[in-house]
This record gives sequence, structure tokens and C-alpha cells, in this order.
Amino acid sequence: MFSRPYLKNKIYQTEPPEVVNLNEANKLIQELWQQLREYEDRLATSSRGISDQ
Repeated sequence: MFSRPYLKNKIYQTEPPEVVNLNEANKLIQELWQQLREYEDRLATSSRGISDQ
């Protein structure tokens, strides 16, 4: 397993990360998908908090 520090930084790169093979691409997709789900959960939680006020 390899580390992807650019997924943890809040400063985004101008170019997308390069992958050298299909396995690496699949791993990147899985990590980005998980991150997207976390952002959606945070957004839903935040939206509920605002509507409760």
C-alpha cells in the first residue's frame, strides 16, 4: 500500500495525480470516493444543524 499525502492536504494541486497502472488508479478512485462520502456526510450534518435553528 502506498501513501497519498496529496489527499490529506487542504492545498490542492493544479494538476491531478498521475497513476502508472490500473491498480493504482482503482486505489485512487476508492480513496476519493471515501473522501466524497465523508464530505457529503459533513454537509448533511451541517445542513441539518442550520435547519434546526
